[in-house]
Amino acid sequence: MPDEYYNPTSPVASEYVLGLLEEIRAENVKLKAENAELVRRNSELETALRGAQAVLGNACPPASDAAGGAKNVGKKEKM
Repeated sequence: MPDEYYNPTSPVASEYVLGLLEEIRAENVKLKAENAELVRRNSELETALRGAQAVLGNACPPASDAAGGAKNVGKKEKM
């Protein structure tokens, strides 16, 4: 890179940094939109799961229970 990129008082460096900031802001907006969509989809799936559990009369344990319970991960059983 040319020296003007390393000099913080250089107009070239300032423009470069401003360009990077704009790219970061644009990526942040994109990621926030993706996150909002994932949160919305997760809510839909949780609602569907609760409905399915109600239909089944809770015959199926929650996924964490089926996997041994998330709260017991890393703990030894007492004898």
